[in-house]
Amino acid sequence: MPFRSIAASPWPEADLAFRQDPRWLGSDGIGSVTIGDANIWLFGDTFVGGPNPTDRTGASMISNSVAVQHGAALAHDSLEFHWRNGPAAVFERPGEPGWLWPGGTLFTDNTLYVFCMKVVTTRPELSMLEAWEAEGSLGFFEVVGTSIAVVADPQQPPSSWDPDYFDLRAPDGYFVGSANVYDKGLVYSFGWRGLPTRREAILARWSLAESFSGKVEWFEGSGWTSDPLDAASLFEGVATEYTIHRAVDFAGLLDDAGPAMSFVHLQAGPIGTNRLELRAAPELWGPWTEPLAVDNPAAPTAPGTFAYTARAHPQVRTNGVAVSFCTIGSGAQQTIESEELYYPRFLRLSTI
Repeated sequence: MPFRSIAASPWPEADLAFRQDPRWLGSDGIGSVTIGDANIWLFGDTFVGGPNPTDRTGASMISNSVAVQHGAALAHDSLEFHWRNGPAAVFERPGEPGWLWPGGTLFTDNTLYVFCMKVVTTRPELSMLEAWEAEGSLGFFEVVGTSIAVVADPQQPPSSWDPDYFDLRAPDGYFVGSANVYDKGLVYSFGWRGLPTRREAILARWSLAESFSGKVEWFEGSGWTSDPLDAASLFEGVATEYTIHRAVDFAGLLDDAGPAMSFVHLQAGPIGTNRLELRAAPELWGPWTEPLAVDNPAAPTAPGTFAYTARAHPQVRTNGVAVSFCTIGSGAQQTIESEELYYPRFLRLSTI
């Protein structure tokens, strides 16, 4: 195993950073990207309250929102939360069914690329909240594809962004954009395919100069193919949302005496395990190690609650590596009524 002995510790001061806006009443997803001196935080389904909310009762739910942090000291910086008037999501495609959940990002040449899951409800006759309550937190939605939002001037307030959107063509059951690495003009985009019981990590690449209408190639085990059905499984047991960073961002957690590694993958373990999982590889396409399991000591323990969607944020200044995770109840009502659930939560990874 290329990692040293690692433990996760709660970071409540970082949790409090996401309680600054009385109208922003919680979300999940919790992706991040650095643009200039700002940290941009991207969220999925978000509760937005009225002018003087006291709790989530009567709050609106929008499919995504954004926060801007000026600086890298999360526990001390102020955050500005953004959504469109309505309230409405920052990323949306009017006239199309469903909604968008931000996934991985890429920032280069003053352009921000946000890889979004295209999501539809499993109960179209109901509102989002009604479907959530009827089908539970894991059953009210279905991911149907990848939509890439291209923001030409991301230094502007996110509520004024006017993205262009491109759909990435792939077979049903494929998503690309959970994590992205830009190298020598090529976008390497990690994703997944398959059912939760046997979900596989996959890797695609294309030339950024050709935008998203160019040729997409898929890693097939020893090279690249234009046929996504021939894409190789990098490893099994991958989550739908995760991060991949260069190993230098995890340098203190890797064993110098072990094999040289260039990339680190981090995700939440399966629902109910209350753990993080880390893998490492010498190349983007692998071979990826077996996962190192690290207990999450801050996971919720109340009946019907669980932790999910962990992501690393090594650009955030702290002792160790900052990791976010999400918490939720088994249904909408339990989540709405709890002040502890559905706000971003943070851990710090460090060596023992």
